[in-house]
Amino acid sequence: MPLAENTTQFEGASDRQERDIVIGLDFGTSCTKVVVQDPVLRTAFAVQFAKRGHPNNAYLLPSKLGLDANGQFQLSGFNRGGIRGFKRPLMKTPNKSKALGSSWRIKTNALELASAYIGLVLRDVRMSFLTNFYDVYGKNRIRWHLNLGIPARNYDEKNIKQAFLSTARAAWWLSILEDPITINSTKEAVSRAKGEDFEPGIHRDNIQVVPEVAAEVAGYARSPLRRMGLHMIVDVGATTMDVATFRLDAPEEEFRYVFLCAEVSEYACYHLHLLRCEQVKKYFDKWVSNLAKIDDLRAAIPQTHQDYTPPPIHLSDIDDQFAQKALVAITRVLVKTYAKRDPNAVEWKTGVPLFICGGGSYLSLFKEELIKSAENRLKNYNWKGFRPLELPKPNELKADGLDPRQYHRLAVAYGLSFLFEEIGHIIPPSDLEDLPKEEKRRELEEKYISKDMV
Repeated sequence: MPLAENTTQFEGASDRQERDIVIGLDFGTSCTKVVVQDPVLRTAFAVQFAKRGHPNNAYLLPSKLGLDANGQFQLSGFNRGGIRGFKRPLMKTPNKSKALGSSWRIKTNALELASAYIGLVLRDVRMSFLTNFYDVYGKNRIRWHLNLGIPARNYDEKNIKQAFLSTARAAWWLSILEDPITINSTKEAVSRAKGEDFEPGIHRDNIQVVPEVAAEVAGYARSPLRRMGLHMIVDVGATTMDVATFRLDAPEEEFRYVFLCAEVSEYACYHLHLLRCEQVKKYFDKWVSNLAKIDDLRAAIPQTHQDYTPPPIHLSDIDDQFAQKALVAITRVLVKTYAKRDPNAVEWKTGVPLFICGGGSYLSLFKEELIKSAENRLKNYNWKGFRPLELPKPNELKADGLDPRQYHRLAVAYGLSFLFEEIGHIIPPSDLEDLPKEEKRRELEEKYISKDMV
């Protein structure tokens, strides 16, 4: 008998045998990734989305919704149209109403759309787990946990952090409804989720939001390659580039992420793509327009059709213009960290460990040119530059067919799949004061290691 979409438990599971299972959900602007982990066995499984996933990587689910004539939401695959682009508004104006489209008179907002979308994703994820792991967990009652990623900068903004938390709670409530997820049920869920007494269907403390950067380096923090101290991470997504500096420490065997400075830039890979298309089109239009004026009286008609293609040399400055704008977030974070947040870090003399991650990190502009430009721009500072590092793929993560070089696409979801208290103690930038150059870091550590703050 097929499982119902809202099912949360194995049939016949015993209440006497409970097992914690954590869903780590990396909600991206273009794609969503999910990893499910058993914190006792320390095994983690990346979720494949079959036909709905990317044709070349089934672990990537497009972050978009479909809507049928009955007002019912569904997940929309890569080859279909759909409602997209609701994460960025969730980071800025989560409650701002917007018409859903010309064919719908109803208005909605980013919080509602994200809740519906994540609710549908959760149904898929639980269905996959309950279908594939009956032999291992069939006798256990599952105690579910959900960790949702949030950009590091937004983690320090109470209103946005609360919006992400409300989204996660509303999404879980929607995911266990017997009926399809609709516009009306989504509005009801979001309205309820804002209340202090809202019960989403699992314990409220089992739903958490976690800075994506902390989650992204969780695997690194548990690997033999880890180094304590100052680090920088640049996560290049489709529409946002997240930049952050942080200190990784492990007082009393607990990982601690002290976020020093964070920025979110809109100069990401899709922005670069659109800029290139726009500039190339303008250049070609102008070139062809000039060619059309040739009448064999003022200039000779080109010999072949190949002569109608413009030389690419005139397009070389497109990427340079973009890089200068994208560079602002990186240099701003670096300068503030160097001057005020952690001026005494030994890494300024030995090289700042740098992670470049995310779907757009394969582009040489981000992986090479942008980093070299940052080093050149700050060459007058007394520092050694960057020391690039790769995020190591954990042996505990099962992801059949995944190229290890593509692990960075799943790094956030994997880090989110740990129990919230195991991810580590997270200190946002607002909890820190600027540190004078001559002040010993010991004072910073003494202030933030005390047990009552863990």
